[in-house]
Amino acid sequence: MTLEKFIPTIKHAKNSLFCYKNQADNSNTRLFTPYMKYVIFLSVTDTDSRARVFTGISTSIEYAYKNAERKCLLYINKNDLHPKWAKVDLAINMELLSKREFMRLYSSQTPLRKGVALDSHFNLAFLEQEFEANDLIQNGSFSMRNINIYLKMYRNARFPIIESYIREIVLFDTVSYFCDEQNYYPLHSNSFDHGRRVINDVNKALIYDIIDQSSSYLAKQIKPNGKFVYGYYSHFHEKIEVYSIHHHARTIYSMIDAFCLTKRKELELPIKRGLAFYFQKSISLINHPAHKVVVQYIAGKKNKPSVNLGAMGATIIVIIKYTKAFQDDRYLPIAKSIGDTLLSLQNQSSYSDGIHSYYNWEALLSLLYLYELDNDIKWLNSVTIALDYSIENGDWKNIDNWLIHTVNQLTKYKPEDKYFKFGLRNAEFQLDFIQKLHVSSPAVLEALLVTTNIIENIQYLQKSYLLVNYPLYELNKTIQYHIKHQLNEYFFPEVSMYMKFPKLVNGTFFNRENSFRSRIDEIRDYVSSYYHYYQKISQPKKVYS
Repeated sequence: MTLEKFIPTIKHAKNSLFCYKNQADNSNTRLFTPYMKYVIFLSVTDTDSRARVFTGISTSIEYAYKNAERKCLLYINKNDLHPKWAKVDLAINMELLSKREFMRLYSSQTPLRKGVALDSHFNLAFLEQEFEANDLIQNGSFSMRNINIYLKMYRNARFPIIESYIREIVLFDTVSYFCDEQNYYPLHSNSFDHGRRVINDVNKALIYDIIDQSSSYLAKQIKPNGKFVYGYYSHFHEKIEVYSIHHHARTIYSMIDAFCLTKRKELELPIKRGLAFYFQKSISLINHPAHKVVVQYIAGKKNKPSVNLGAMGATIIVIIKYTKAFQDDRYLPIAKSIGDTLLSLQNQSSYSDGIHSYYNWEALLSLLYLYELDNDIKWLNSVTIALDYSIENGDWKNIDNWLIHTVNQLTKYKPEDKYFKFGLRNAEFQLDFIQKLHVSSPAVLEALLVTTNIIENIQYLQKSYLLVNYPLYELNKTIQYHIKHQLNEYFFPEVSMYMKFPKLVNGTFFNRENSFRSRIDEIRDYVSSYYHYYQKISQPKKVYS
């Protein structure tokens, strides 16, 4: 019996892997002398539990695979496992380091996306995904507790190891293929993309699928009472207990965007439950003692009034998106009441008395959404006053996607050069910021995508003189890079299989640098950025670079 009985596509993956024999010969010979050895890893999961990894080593690449497969089949038969996903890896580009050299390299700014062997014979070798998904290093040193727990639970180790055993480290890359029951996929082996399937064309179908799966994941996080499970550290499935009602609202309106795109009925009830929870349990509209107007309070803060302008803006936005998507205006009076409150607060010279203005651009955007809905000039005038004030004070150095959204929305009604210039200057500032990052920043990517709408509007209005010397090429190049780069934070099966419960996290986003954290606000940012990209590539092509 072979693994092909369970996953037929493993045959094609195996044959493709064997084609890299010469690459292994050329890159590994220095470590294995006098006889060359091949190291193959075979990972399998039934999707309900973390993948088991089996290692095969031999002077023949075929026998290395057979050794790994033999161990794998013994485990499958003993535990009556029905594997649905498999991954096969061939170790290449081996590099021997001292423990000190390894720790220095691991602690550097650049992510170390490589497999790690704790001895030169590969008796204790871990794929990069295993190493990271089990926190085998913590606070700059090996976590012997986590190493031994993992070895006992997933490698059937009989005895614990002690750190003095670890004297030298071998880093290695892999040639890898992931297999499900229908297809097999070559995986990247280079740094940032390591372990993720090769995708040459980030097309509409892929983006649609990502939005669909991620929004469905968010829907599953809404409990019957309408409250989200805020998030998990996915590698150990540890629940995150904190909660942000502001992020609750923003996540709901990203789900509404997804619903408008996919029309998936499974989203409708969770959206309505989430919105009902938001209004019934989490906010209060009461008189502010200092300003004598009705304001929105976050639940639990009535004894110490605290007004968050961004949360008020988020409330208006989610109401308007809900009203349009479901043709249900039951919440609209609340939106207009909060809008009037924002106008009343605009003239206050101080943000004392618990009024927090960090998200004021989100509040301004919400007023423009109200204007789009009812054409009441007071909303437009309020935003114009605020933006004129920001221009006068040079307030363009903000990493804030709501600023760009506000400029984009305002210039639809007031296409004046000063507003275009302000938006373009801020976008260039955000472009410079994201180009220096090695991690994803979906909110900034969203801002850059909205910037392309502003640019197209400028060109349509024959104001291209505003774009002289503007970095259009860099803007487009950066967008395309990050659209692909963000895929490295998405739980494709080849990544989720190494988490504690693969099926539960598959098809959503995570924060790699924070223990594969999957939190609703972060998922929302990814969904929103890809939603804007989908809107962009669905339009007739407009060349602006």
